[in-house]
Amino acid sequence: MVDELGLPKLIDTVIKQDHEQRYVSVGLCVKAMILNGLGFVNRALYLMPYFFKDKPVERLLGEGITAEQLNDDALGRALDAIYAYGPEPLYGQLAAQSVTWTAPAFMSMASTTATRKPCRKALSTLLKIIAAITDPISIR
Repeated sequence: MVDELGLPKLIDTVIKQDHEQRYVSVGLCVKAMILNGLGFVNRALYLMPYFFKDKPVERLLGEGITAEQLNDDALGRALDAIYAYGPEPLYGQLAAQSVTWTAPAFMSMASTTATRKPCRKALSTLLKIIAAITDPISIR
């Protein structure tokens, strides 16, 4: 869903980064943190390579990316870049893109509550994770 919403691409578009000095872009670091947050909540950043150790990292994040590249230095620099850009404006852009993408899906759904509830819950969870990543207090 993160890729379908275009969140890593949007992050990589708006946040300045030197791609020659990074193995993993800021957008992909955020995607990795979202995946980590969905299954390994409240763990320190240095444990990220352990989380992805037995996961298909190339399939999840892209060709050539390894679990070892998702270390605390790469993630810390990504969070620093987000903080330098401004977490609030970034969250606003990510939320706006998410709503823009999901609005037509909600409109075309059947009117039953049973169909809408899981979709709303998934979007709500995703937005909470994005908020946690872009929250200036949690970045410090």
